[in-house]
Amino acid sequence: MSGDGGVTARVISFAGSSVRIDCRGDKAVEIVDFLYRDLPPCDGPEPHVALKLRVDPDLQKVILRRGKAVHYKGRSLAGLGAALLQHTLFHLADKSQGGLLLHAAAAAWRGRCVLFPGKTQSGKSLLMSWLMTKGFEYLTDELVYLPFGAEEIQPFVRPLNIKASGRIALEPAVIDFEALAPHLLSGPGVTLVPRSALGQSGAIHTTPLTMIVLPSFRSDAPLRFEPLPRAQTGMGLMACLINARNLPDHGFPEVTRVARGVQGYRLEYGNFSQLGGWVERLKAAAVAQD
Repeated sequence: MSGDGGVTARVISFAGSSVRIDCRGDKAVEIVDFLYRDLPPCDGPEPHVALKLRVDPDLQKVILRRGKAVHYKGRSLAGLGAALLQHTLFHLADKSQGGLLLHAAAAAWRGRCVLFPGKTQSGKSLLMSWLMTKGFEYLTDELVYLPFGAEEIQPFVRPLNIKASGRIALEPAVIDFEALAPHLLSGPGVTLVPRSALGQSGAIHTTPLTMIVLPSFRSDAPLRFEPLPRAQTGMGLMACLINARNLPDHGFPEVTRVARGVQGYRLEYGNFSQLGGWVERLKAAAVAQD
């Protein structure tokens, strides 16, 4: 971070792209640190966009804007944090090059990465929350970058983004939100949960991709976990590729490479109680990929 005239600037670089966040007020700096403190540092190009964040001490002015466009105005720090994450990710994706940028969650088991591609609001955050209680290391619940030719993913590490409906599904069996309240950023519509609040800390490193699981939740659906043909794995990845327009041949050759080299699976489930036995199968399958 750097300060100039009451403004503290932070540059967020990820997936071959950079965004600058200009913070006015100590609380604005705290929000940025809360959101991005676990994101591994990386080199990136000069920022192509600047987001302006202002939080007054009395919370009378809580504003996020880009130029004259106001992206958030209110008094909820959780709402502000969610909006800042959303617009940071949008602008990073807009100029991302050099690899596949995927809407996907990721978790690690014994140094092996399992990728869970899925579009926004597909339940990735809920599944990651549950997997953390079973010993998996949380990497991300939203974005994964795989540079061309690489075998290791780079996760966009951020707090778990739990919507109000998801909180009902998780509390209290998976996450005791009331007990963790001092460590969270909570508002009427969203709760942001840092991985440290769930007992995980330390640096996150790039992790070899060993499995791809395409999850699908449908209330009361029977559990189904089965290998996928390479072509279906590739189709699932293409559906979650968000920087395709910036890539040669829209990223299809690289998606094909990944789908051919990493086994894909389909997971269908209707509730968390079905997943007790499945998670042991997942751990075994992840280790068996070596």
